[in-house]
Amino acid sequence: MKITFYPSLLKEQSLPYWRLSSVYFFNCLILGLVLPYWGIYLDFIGLTSSQIGISSALLLMSNIIAPFFWDKLNNRFENSIKIIKIGILLAFIWSFTLFDLHTFLSTSLFILFLSFCWQGINPLLESLTLSHLGHLSSHYGQIRLWGSIGFVVSVSGLGLAFEYIAIDNFPIILSCFIFFMLISTQMLPGRAYSGEKAQTLGFLSTLKASGCVGLFTAIFFAQISQGAYIGFFSLYLQEHDIGMGAIGNLWSVAVIAEVIMFLFSYRLISNFGADRLLIFSLLITAIRWVFVALFVELLPLLFIAQLFHAFTFSATHSSVIELIRQQFTDKNQDKGMVIYCTVCLGGGTAIGSVLSGYLWQQGSSKTFMVSAVIAVISVLIASYWVKQRNTIEKHLQ
Repeated sequence: MKITFYPSLLKEQSLPYWRLSSVYFFNCLILGLVLPYWGIYLDFIGLTSSQIGISSALLLMSNIIAPFFWDKLNNRFENSIKIIKIGILLAFIWSFTLFDLHTFLSTSLFILFLSFCWQGINPLLESLTLSHLGHLSSHYGQIRLWGSIGFVVSVSGLGLAFEYIAIDNFPIILSCFIFFMLISTQMLPGRAYSGEKAQTLGFLSTLKASGCVGLFTAIFFAQISQGAYIGFFSLYLQEHDIGMGAIGNLWSVAVIAEVIMFLFSYRLISNFGADRLLIFSLLITAIRWVFVALFVELLPLLFIAQLFHAFTFSATHSSVIELIRQQFTDKNQDKGMVIYCTVCLGGGTAIGSVLSGYLWQQGSSKTFMVSAVIAVISVLIASYWVKQRNTIEKHLQ
């Protein structure tokens, strides 16, 4: 087997590879600022751990509502490109309000609306990407990897920068990064439909017809297990006297592993199937949280735990995207993406962040052990769903 370290999709001249990839890059450039450093910024302005947990949850909770709103607009106007541009423009304008906000209420409202506009359009972007990939959908990771590259550039660069500049520069950096994404959205190509005349169903009808309740339930629990990592990992490392530069490097290690997995995930999906890869990835997720809970002071083992991010995120995400493509058809893929991003990514991680905020008072390491138990639950649910899915497919043959 020949291994190449460049995206094979570059050979597809009809695919707008770089225009799609650039939006993922700048989208995750913002994420690389917000996820690791938002909690530290809130700590700097005097918020408590419980308030930080709630604020981190609001960052993700808006994803429960926002994608339904943007999808409704898309159904009415059938212009996902314009809707994506409007969402990012509103996020850019709103970002300037953070400069004078210093209370729990004001920063909570800020992050709620920012996420509504910025993260809420993600299902439309994912569906747009799948529409252009067509039969090459298993290669999705080769476009999505540029998001991971943007994230690691942001996390590692800012980790070094915050060694020399104060964290109170967070607002101006945020506005600059959102501006970069706004520019990249101006180059987005129009949606490529397959030509299939599929009936557009409501959300509940779509979910029932897809047979994906078990899949989304498993991912929901998997995302709950990630709440402590997303909301408190940087603070957790700070508690154990790990410096800002090292924190940025540990985040970067995870995302480098993520990029490599995205580059080759299509091979794993082709060889083992998206369903088997999903179950294995969720199992690795549970093991990862045990490592983080028990070995935070042993940097080599913490390093290995961060390498597991290749499965915790990249392999899991690529598998789910491929399963959504298999289970949903044509225009209903938008709704499959919305359900995934709202119920699973938004709702699951929001609940996980709030839960972690309260568990943190009982012990940070114990919080990550609870995350491991929740991840095991997701493995059991996913295994049951795959078994039921395979049984149904055998009866239909």
